[in-house]
Amino acid sequence: MRVTTVFNRVLRLDGASAVGVAFTDDGAAVTLRRRATLQRVRVLKAATG
Repeated sequence: MRVTTVFNRVLRLDGASAVGVAFTDDGAAVTLRRRATLQRVRVLKAATG
């Protein structure tokens, strides 16, 4: 399993995902990427009759 997959599962960030992880002397540095959100438009149909 990739380290980025583990961080995605552990952090559970809405709207972002881990794309890179670097381990340094101070700890871990996680690079995040924003997820694109789809704009959803509802189509309302008027009942005629």
